[in-house]
Amino acid sequence: MSLFVEIHALQPLGPNCINRDDTNTPKTVLFGGAVRARVSSQAWKRAIREGFRNDPTVAADSLSMRTKKIVQTIASKIQENHPDIDPDAAIAATLDVLIGPAKNSNSGLTLTSQGKDKNDLSALYFIGAPALNTLADKVYEAIQSGDAKAWGKKNAKDIKKLLKDDHAVDVSLFGRMAASSNDLNVDATCQVAHAISVDESTPEADYYTAVDDLATSTVNDEGDITAAGAGFLDVNQFTTPTFLRYAVVNATNLADADHLGDNEKAAKAIRSFIRAFAMTLPTGKQNAYASNSLPVLIYVAIKDSTPNNLVTAFQKPVSAPAVKNAVSRLVEAEEDYRKNYNIAPKASWVVRIGDDTSEADKLGEHVTLDQLLENVETTVEANL
Repeated sequence: MSLFVEIHALQPLGPNCINRDDTNTPKTVLFGGAVRARVSSQAWKRAIREGFRNDPTVAADSLSMRTKKIVQTIASKIQENHPDIDPDAAIAATLDVLIGPAKNSNSGLTLTSQGKDKNDLSALYFIGAPALNTLADKVYEAIQSGDAKAWGKKNAKDIKKLLKDDHAVDVSLFGRMAASSNDLNVDATCQVAHAISVDESTPEADYYTAVDDLATSTVNDEGDITAAGAGFLDVNQFTTPTFLRYAVVNATNLADADHLGDNEKAAKAIRSFIRAFAMTLPTGKQNAYASNSLPVLIYVAIKDSTPNNLVTAFQKPVSAPAVKNAVSRLVEAEEDYRKNYNIAPKASWVVRIGDDTSEADKLGEHVTLDQLLENVETTVEANL
């Protein structure tokens, strides 16, 4: 049986547009017959990945980047380490080692071969910093051999294995889909739900103007303004939801040989994931709304039973006060599931703010975020 770490959160936001569609409208979903505000999982996963970079317990050189510009990045690293290498020669050697013959890629990666970006990969690729550094060393070795093309052909299996074995922390958590080669795929060990509001939340319109500082207003004899300083008029849409958020990490898979391959590393990665989950927000229109509100409730459960998203507790939207009523719904639903499905967690904790969340203490020990992170890391490692 796998060990799972579940994270549930309630997070109220003031006016915001942190995740919008192609019409600049906040994303929504119809759930339980009512319109809810929504934030896509990919938007929050991006924020979480970036949050790892602000975590002092995560080494920057253990993380990854998602880009098409792998060739250019490797070539730049070669030049940084060996300034005597010509930039064009570094690019050419990287292509010889990483790509090789056009129809028989050494690494499994392929190029777009279009226009000025012809050295870009044909699709985004998620690669760890350690793998990039090692590849740069390998390409330099190929340059020193005097025939990078022959070196690349001879060492093609090693190059592909290097990429296949690239299991950086964020790659191991979020997975990797390589469009050009299934061999390079990594199964994700975490799942992140779309956040939806527990209350009904229809986007509202904000009519606004931008004033031209050099334009002046004039008033006619009747007292009417005949010229105004507005140089721009537009409408923004926003919502004011209380979000239910949910994610789950399969700790057993994260620790296996196809991912981090180590129980201690897996426990530390989950700790970092929870910290970033709690402390990050998507950045959409934050300069206009400053909707930087942390969750008022985080409930974490470690279990060896089936994961369970408590979104079903909110098919009927909650009424005001949203937080207090949402906490009651969440607690009632979790207690019902524990009783009727026999899925009580091995350990659980709550981090909460204010009296409206006090009922959540029924679900686990009330702790601070730092205490939660320490407890989760210790408990996960002990149970793997």
